[in-house]
Amino acid sequence: MQEALCQSTISHISPTMAYATSINDTTLEEQMNLSLTEHRETNDDQIGQKAQTLLGIVNNLVGSLGDYGITNATIASWQQDINNYLAVLTNPRIAITHRATLNEELVTLFKEANTILKKTLDPISISFKPNNKHYLSDYEKAREIIDLGKGSTHCKGKCTTADGQPKYNVKIKVNEQPVETANDVDGLFLLNPDTAPATITLTATDTDGTTQTTPPFEIKKGDSIIKNFVFQPPANPPA
Repeated sequence: MQEALCQSTISHISPTMAYATSINDTTLEEQMNLSLTEHRETNDDQIGQKAQTLLGIVNNLVGSLGDYGITNATIASWQQDINNYLAVLTNPRIAITHRATLNEELVTLFKEANTILKKTLDPISISFKPNNKHYLSDYEKAREIIDLGKGSTHCKGKCTTADGQPKYNVKIKVNEQPVETANDVDGLFLLNPDTAPATITLTATDTDGTTQTTPPFEIKKGDSIIKNFVFQPPANPPA
């Protein structure tokens, strides 16, 4: 659902940016200058709001955007994508269930892809060996899965209630560095410290202002450190 909203937003603001360029409206051009990657990386609780703001701007220009493929009908579809996303966002339990379903589908899709790879592509590639050894060699190299995530330095964890339910929209920051984030609807967060090695502490701030701070800990380059927060009265220290 988030991806659908991102795609819908980009499909409207990109043509609008082209329109802005054609009329030399630098202000509008700057407002529409947002890539798909940047939109995807926006915090969960901000994507819908940002899309709604952009829709308001584009909607005011819809009469001039027909040649760019933007009509009242496409605007209405975009608005529906925003409404659907915001409806899920207001109910974290629905979002969690939705993500769990998608994760189950991914397992099936990966199995199907692996079957195609092993039972179709691999056997076919061998047929090229007699006449094109370089092709087979290149194929075997390309087939290797490289984990680009190795070597990154990060802190990750989960914020939950005392009974294990995810706490949503908790703000987590590195107190010694200008690094902070908000967790997602599953309660999960990921932080990438600016400097390592370093001795740091993390503070998690709930939506009601309740805070928890970890004891100081050392993080080295390439470390992946887990710090969990459990919010309950009285507050427990992070695990």
